Amino acid sequence: HIIREEYSEAVLWAEKVMSTPNVHPHYSAIPAIAHTLNGNMERGLNWYKKLKENFPDSSYHDFFVSFPFQDGAVRKRIMNALLVHETATR
Repeated sequence: HIIREEYSEAVLWAEKVMSTPNVHPHYSAIPAIAHTLNGNMERGLNWYKKLKENFPDSSYHDFFVSFPFQDGAVRKRIMNALLVHETATR
């Protein structure tokens, strides 16, 4: 959904994924990305803070290792969504 710019749908699925027991750590970034791209910066920031609380050393580099998007525009949107919160929490 993020790739297709269906951000409201991405938010729904990202939240469902996070309710799954033992979800993979890198999935923790997806709700932050989805909410941010959907225009809800506050919810995106809240999810980003949860990500950093649970995985303080995580970065967008780690995310792209697990999810190696090839489309440059998609990678840029995702990276910007994460970086806006990384900057805000410094």
